[in-house]
Amino acid sequence: MKPVLAALLRANKLELPHNLGSEMLGILGQPDTLAALLEEYQRTLAENDSIDLDDLLGLAVALVQGQEGVRAELQSRYRHVLVDELQDTNTPQFELIRLLKGSQGTLFAVGDPNQSIYGWRGANPENMELHFQHHYPDSSLLYLTANYRSGVNIIRTAEAVLAHKGLPNLHKPMVAMKAEPGRVEH
Repeated sequence: MKPVLAALLRANKLELPHNLGSEMLGILGQPDTLAALLEEYQRTLAENDSIDLDDLLGLAVALVQGQEGVRAELQSRYRHVLVDELQDTNTPQFELIRLLKGSQGTLFAVGDPNQSIYGWRGANPENMELHFQHHYPDSSLLYLTANYRSGVNIIRTAEAVLAHKGLPNLHKPMVAMKAEPGRVEH
């Protein structure tokens, strides 16, 4: 594997899978094939003077971590950091948030661990459930439990699905504010 690819995988806390499921093996072949595909992808990006989103995030984190002057400039310029959909951040995004906020800035983050939908691209709901409170122990959590879009039947069904899946640590039951019950079909 190319050193650049290995560094980016490490920066993004990603590893090539050691034990791919049979469906994935049928699509991708053996792990060596996947490594070759990733190397070819990185070579094509380099030949075209291009980077992808993971590269952009990894390089941004490396720049802000490694360059004190850049970090200080960004922290003074952006003293207030707002993050929406915190549950859908991956490791480099969470690290970039932490670096931008610094020790003096303020951070306002919004998210719902029940609505994390980007696990397939590395999103880590634990950034919201565990890491946020660890990095920001003096933070205040506000729970918005009133749902104005869905009726009581839809909310009850959603709660049942979540309970079956295993409720996130920060889960608070929703309350339907809509008078109509809503319709659920199975």
